[in-house]
Amino acid sequence: WLSSSYQRRVREAVVSTQSTGAFNVMFGFAFLASSFVMPVVKERVSGVRHLLMLSGLGPAVYWTSTLIWDLLNFLVPSVLMLVLFQCFADNVKAFSGSNVFIVLLVEMLYGWAVIPLMYLLGHIFHNEVLAYTRLITLNVLTGTMASLVVFILSTQSTGSSGINAEYG
Repeated sequence: WLSSSYQRRVREAVVSTQSTGAFNVMFGFAFLASSFVMPVVKERVSGVRHLLMLSGLGPAVYWTSTLIWDLLNFLVPSVLMLVLFQCFADNVKAFSGSNVFIVLLVEMLYGWAVIPLMYLLGHIFHNEVLAYTRLITLNVLTGTMASLVVFILSTQSTGSSGINAEYG
């Protein structure tokens, strides 16, 4: 009973809203993930980590405790974001309802992967603010590229033109 052009405009508006939401989540996680590099760089540059090692703290204990603390600090914004998704469940149906625990698992797996990467990349820098800003840029760029690849591959029609027709 609704015209096809109206239905198409509604679908485009929904896709636009979801794309904007996905970009905002990716942008927020880029800031969050990059924030874990600052204390590590500061401890290394100031010599605090060296003093801890001289006083008998083993590297495994240092890095394990740092990772556990940072994962707990990563859990708090992840849970708060899920609460927001539940509050606005009409707009973000993929992240609410029965998918909440799956989304939390994916968020925590992302944290488990990205926090050690930030530690590793932190060894490049001697200034924690520079490390933070450069790693935000890196995380935003890689997140944008990954989102773009997913968007392009999800809009390709099978058998017509594009990637699937050339290589299929």
